[in-house]
Amino acid sequence: SRKSIFAYRKKAHRSSHLALQNAKKYAFNIVEVLRLKGRLLWLDEKFEKAVKFWKKSINQAERMGARLELARTYLELGKHLREIGDSHGLAKENNADECFENAQIILDKLGYSNVLNECEKLTA
Repeated sequence: SRKSIFAYRKKAHRSSHLALQNAKKYAFNIVEVLRLKGRLLWLDEKFEKAVKFWKKSINQAERMGARLELARTYLELGKHLREIGDSHGLAKENNADECFENAQIILDKLGYSNVLNECEKLTA
């Protein structure tokens, strides 16, 4: 029902807020928390805010040297940008193909090049 959906969304947003507060104190999971907050905002159709959180996740991952998390965020951002195309004007500053290329480079360096190849097979 609509009431239960609303209640779950409210709980999800509250949990994401608490996770962000916790991540400020214990930085080891901040990149993932920012990425998940972006996903939550995307599901709520707040596309611009979601992209901002994914960019924060990317910046934080680069600062921390969290390369696998960086690749995961690039993959998520690329997937969602490709999903909506340019219907919301997000493609001007963000390029899905560039996100996938960045993820591929990182995964290749980490020895996970086969992971992206398998994902491409599944989505083709």
